[in-house]
Amino acid sequence: MLEHWVEVFKRRNLKLRNLAQSHEIELALTTYQFVIASSFILDNAYIKPADIREFGAIIWNQALKDRYLDATRYVERYMDTNIDETGRMMRLCRDVAREMSEDATPIDAGLMGIFLPLLIIGTHLSVARTFGDRWMIRKLKKQLRNVV
Repeated sequence: MLEHWVEVFKRRNLKLRNLAQSHEIELALTTYQFVIASSFILDNAYIKPADIREFGAIIWNQALKDRYLDATRYVERYMDTNIDETGRMMRLCRDVAREMSEDATPIDAGLMGIFLPLLIIGTHLSVARTFGDRWMIRKLKKQLRNVV
């Protein structure tokens, strides 16, 4: 995902920061994936709603380890119930764009959004595989072929 965004920024002649040093990008992406995976799990009833908090805490701790507290600000941004999925996607793109380049504009963040369906479908596919949902795996693979 990041390599696609780097290419967009290079084509727009934006000066990139040292991305190897930016833990914020990884944190934002990991948190966003956690949020969309959690929603997908609930939407597909892979786990009972009563058990989702406990399950989420286990996954959260494994994915974020010692960055748990740092990630809470992203969780609040990406789980905000006052915005729709497109709004969440744009928040992620703005967060990452700011970390990638101080010259990034809202247009640059918008261009990054073109690649988000790959991240979302890939995350959903990983979840479906984890839960052995063959029907959903076929459906998502078809969606993925239509995106790329």
